[in-house]
Formats: sequence, C-alpha cells, structure tokens
Amino acid sequence: MTLQQALSRLQRCTGAALCAVSLAGCAVGPDFVKPVAAVHEAALTPRQDDASVPATSDAQVPSQWWMLFNDALLADLESRAQGGNLDLQMASERIEQSRAQLGIASAELLPSVGATASISREALSQHGKFAALGAPTRPSDFSQLGFDASWEIDLWGRARRAREGAAAVLEATQYEREAMRVALSAEVARTYLELRGTQAQLDIAQQNLAVAQRLVGLAQSRERNGVATRFETSSALAQLATVRSTIPELTQHRNALMNALALLLGEEPRALDTQLRGALPLPSLPASVPTGVPSELAHRRPDILRAEAQLHA
Repeated sequence: MTLQQALSRLQRCTGAALCAVSLAGCAVGPDFVKPVAAVHEAALTPRQDDASVPATSDAQVPSQWWMLFNDALLADLESRAQGGNLDLQMASERIEQSRAQLGIASAELLPSVGATASISREALSQHGKFAALGAPTRPSDFSQLGFDASWEIDLWGRARRAREGAAAVLEATQYEREAMRVALSAEVARTYLELRGTQAQLDIAQQNLAVAQRLVGLAQSRERNGVATRFETSSALAQLATVRSTIPELTQHRNALMNALALLLGEEPRALDTQLRGALPLPSLPASVPTGVPSELAHRRPDILRAEAQLHA
C-alpha cells in the first residue's frame, strides 16, 4: 500500500467517524434543564410595618396537617377519604398506566426476539376417491419451528428520548395524584369545619326559638292582663316567625354538607348522617402552625412540580 492510498483511507475513515458523531449529536438534542426562578434565591421576610404577620420558620409542614386540630372524627374522615375517594383511585390507576407506557418505551432499547411453533396431523379419508385410486391413508405429522430476532440501533436517539419522555409523564402523573390528595384533604377539612359551624348556628337558632316562644307567651299574658297592647304581641309573634324561618335553611345546609362529605369519601348520600348529625364543638385551633419558608413551600407544591414534569415530557 502506497502512502497516498493510506492517507486516502485515513481521510475516509475520519470523515465517516465525524459524520456519525455529528449526526448522533444533532439527533439526540439538548438535555432538559429545570427552570430557575428568582424566588428560589430570595429571602422572604415580613415587612417591618406589619407586626401581625407571623415570622417564618424552617419547620417542615406535616403531611397530615389536619392532626394539628386534635379532632379524632376529622382524622377518621381524612383517612377514609384517602382510601375511598374515586378521583384519587382514578389518579392511582393513571400512574399504573403511565408506568406501563414507560415499560413499553424502555423495551424499544432491547432486542426483540420471537419464536413460533406449530404441529398438525393429517390423513386421507378411507372412503375418498384418492383412497380408491390406491393412495395411502395413513396419518402424517407436520411440524414447523420458526425463530427471529431484531434490534434497532438507536443512532438518532429516538428510543432514548421516548423513554425519557415516558419517565417524565410518569413523574407528572405521580405529582397529579399528590396534588389531588392535597386538594382532597383540604376540601374534607373545610367541609367538616363548615358543618360544625352550621351545627353551632342551628343550635343557637333552636335556643333563640325557645326564647322567642317564651316571649310570645309573656306578651300574650301581658295583653290579657291589660299591661301591654296588641302591638307588643304582634311584634313578639313576628320575631318568633323570623327565628323559626332560619331553622329549615340551616337544616338544609347541614344536610348538604353531610352529603358533600359522603361524596368526598366515595360513599352514598346520607351514609354519614348517623355519625355526623350530632352537634359537636368546633375543633380547637392550633397555637402555632409550621408554615415553613414561603419560597420553599412554593417549590414543594405538587401542581408546580407537575407542570415542570409536563414541560420535560
């Protein structure tokens, strides 16, 4: 081999290698970079002229934050909602679906192997025309075996990017379920506290009704004895009718809240009437709530993390 031929072969090999590297680099594309927000680096502190704002702390917000109310019934409702809510179950099923899609996308990077096998047994009928001509009627066995294998060389990075996108979709569905879980626990607590407040108002309205009835009886007695006029009795009756008219509205609102809690727990309407109909005092508010640093709290929000994963996908 002459020097000129060796140099020519070296140039061809070098050119082919550079072309392959360039094509592979252009095909795979840039890697995903998480967005950087300025709020992550900011030090958020209350304004000096607002003394009512509590100071921030580094304490972690508990995942079961409703336990701060020290209400056993609320804790039981939250636990049952986590296990029985239909929307939360659907979100869990979507996670399994995304995990299966990730498995399919990952399988494209592996060799594909297939095999087939079949066996059959055939024979001519003894009463057929071929048997009459002397053809053999003994049964014969036929077997067939096949094997094939294929493997796609991921030169362009399509399969790798497909797997990366499927992994990001799986992460987004996991954050979606977490966001739904947070919203569900907040809605259960809000509805429960509103129910207790409505029951307290209903109890006060019933007490006012008893007072208004006694005032009517007193006004009627005063009118019979000539101490008061008909106007005082009419005013007492009007006040009694006003108080009495608030009770059906409060009762209807109480029943609607109990049905709303049953729906959040994935149960039938009126399923919680026996458990929740009795009026209980409002839960005591916690002395201090570990809110954490607002910027860190924003970066732990499942909906923000879900949006980031969807952007990655």
